[in-house]
Amino acid sequence: LLLLQGRTYFFKLIWVGVVGTSIPVVMVTYGVSLSMISNSFLLQTECIYSMFLSYIFLRERITKRQIFLTILSFIGITLILTNGVIRSINIGDVLFLIAPLFYQLGHVVAKGVLKKADAIIVVTYRFLIAGLMLLPVSMVLGLNPLSEFSRHSEAILIAFYASLRYSFGNYLWYYGVKCINLSKATSILIAYPMISAILGVFIVGEALSAVKIIGISLVFFSTLELSRIRSVLRE
Repeated sequence: LLLLQGRTYFFKLIWVGVVGTSIPVVMVTYGVSLSMISNSFLLQTECIYSMFLSYIFLRERITKRQIFLTILSFIGITLILTNGVIRSINIGDVLFLIAPLFYQLGHVVAKGVLKKADAIIVVTYRFLIAGLMLLPVSMVLGLNPLSEFSRHSEAILIAFYASLRYSFGNYLWYYGVKCINLSKATSILIAYPMISAILGVFIVGEALSAVKIIGISLVFFSTLELSRIRSVLRE
């Protein structure tokens, strides 16, 4: 039924699944094998791409205050993930820089679909199309996830719960994008490393350096202020 409801936006949803999901997922996966995890802060440049694309294609109003707070949040995330030390840049880091652009190219199109369709339709098509694209790619690269299911019965259960969690998270994301400007939603979303850092302190007893504390403070302040900015379009 969901597939039938989305047939009106079929080609746009294919764009979301291929350009906005499959391609960047491959980039990030390959990039992780080449780069250092600390350099994953480059993925947070998505908020910069979002402001440009949303301003051009969605006619969102981007205020100087929003630009300042977004950059402040990005600086904070960089401090949290790198602890103030940026390693050398290689091809994996270049992929980290390019992948967020593709994510946003998908979100811009999805934002248009969300004006008339429910978020669950976008999520369903996104996962279905991306799954059909990524499965053969992973098998060509010698990463056959189906073989894991045959060897380990618990892998099916883990995959099910992981898919359920990820699907629900994506539904919340697209529902949020449906209600507020994409640029604002993206700027708020990049704050998740702050939450991970805080949970790391309470759950595994990870120590916080002065640099990370500064980063958390910057992200918390900027995210709080970003949430107060109204989502409006240019006339």
